[in-house]
Amino acid sequence: TLAFILTASLVERPVMVRLMAMAHTILERNIDRETARNYKHRLLAQVRETGQLLERKVSFLQWGQGAELLLRVYAVVIGAHHLAEPTPLVREVIQEDPELKPFAMHFQSFLQHMLLAQIQHYER
Repeated sequence: TLAFILTASLVERPVMVRLMAMAHTILERNIDRETARNYKHRLLAQVRETGQLLERKVSFLQWGQGAELLLRVYAVVIGAHHLAEPTPLVREVIQEDPELKPFAMHFQSFLQHMLLAQIQHYER
């Protein structure tokens, strides 16, 4: 399925996933206006181009939905990474306290589940 393919691709690229998660919390906070504008325009062009490729290959995606899906994937990756990769101290606290077990996220399985839910939105 598309969710499995996307998840496998992202899991194979941990550095890219970390950079995606850092973009909003660190990288975008330390740049000037012109750099921000250029970065966002480049990102938009890449999202649109990749979205169009997805639309050609995935039968249930209509025009414009490929880019939209990619932005949803981007948001899910950022959230999943932040939940699955807490600071060492927070990870220890979660592991020590059985009541906090719901916070012990496994990136790959959580990501695949969330991407499946996003993709199903378009399959209707």
